[in-house]
Amino acid sequence: MTSSTSPFSANLNSTINVLTSALRDLGHDLPDDLTAELDAIDAATQIPNDLIPDSEQAARRWYDLHREGQDPSKDKSVAALLSRNRDTTYGLEIGLKKIKEEAKYDAVTDAADGIIDTLRNDVAEAQEVIDEARRHIGGVTTETRVSGLSPDGHREHARAREAFVRADLARRAWTVLAQHTRAATWRPGHIEELLNVCDLTLDELHALNETVNLARTRGGIGPRVDRHDARTIVAHGHRLALATFAEYNERKARLTKEAEHQRAAAQEAFRRDIASGGAMAVPIHGPGGR
Repeated sequence: MTSSTSPFSANLNSTINVLTSALRDLGHDLPDDLTAELDAIDAATQIPNDLIPDSEQAARRWYDLHREGQDPSKDKSVAALLSRNRDTTYGLEIGLKKIKEEAKYDAVTDAADGIIDTLRNDVAEAQEVIDEARRHIGGVTTETRVSGLSPDGHREHARAREAFVRADLARRAWTVLAQHTRAATWRPGHIEELLNVCDLTLDELHALNETVNLARTRGGIGPRVDRHDARTIVAHGHRLALATFAEYNERKARLTKEAEHQRAAAQEAFRRDIASGGAMAVPIHGPGGR
C-alpha cells in the first residue's frame, strides 16, 4: 500500500507494544509475517558502527601508530575515521527514522484485517462461554459478586467473568488498530464506540448509556453496569459481536440515519402542532442535536 503519515506515528512503538500485550493476554502473538517484517525494517534502517563518527577511536589509532614509528597521516583507517562526517551521518539517521516509521506504519496497517479476524473469533468464543453460563446460572452471570451458587455455579460464573475480560481485551486491540489505521473513527469518549463490539439500534444505544449513567449516580448499588464494557452490554440484553472496520462504519452510518429520521419526525410533529393551533412547544432535537 502507499505510505502515509499517520497522526499516531509519534506513538507507533506504543501502538505496537499495546497491541502485542493485548494479543498475548488473549493467547496470541503478533502474526509471524508482521513480526518478520518489523524485524526486517529494523535491520534495514540500522546504521552500521563503521559509519558512525568516532573521534576517540581515531585518536587512539593515531597514537598507537605514532608510537610504532609509523606516520598516522598516511594510515587508511585513520583517514577513514577522520573523513566521517557527523552532519552527513545525522542526516542519514533522520532519513532512516522516517522510512522506518512509514514502513512500520504500513506493515501494521496491512496486518490489521488478519488481526481483526482473530479478535472476532475471540469475542465469538467469549459469547459462547457467556451463553453457557447463563443457561446454568441465569442473570447472575453479569453480576460482579454472587452468593449462594453451587460449586459448579461458581465455576460457570468465573468462566463468564474471564470471557468478559477477554472480550474487553479484544475491544482494546481493535481500538488500537482503528486509531492506527484510521479505518474507523468516533467521537472521543462517546457511546458510539460500543458499536465495535455490539450491533445496536439508536434507541438501544441511548438506553444502555442511560443505564450506565444511572448506575454511576447510584454509587455502585446493585449489579455493576456503570461502565461501557462487555459485561454491561450483555447485562442490558445484547450479544457481543466484534465488527470489522467496514461493519463498524456501516453500523455508525445506520445510526446516523436513524438520528436524522428522529430529528425530522420531531420537527414535523412540532410543525403540525403549531399549524393546528396547539400550545406553543419547544422543538425536540433528535440524538446528535443540541
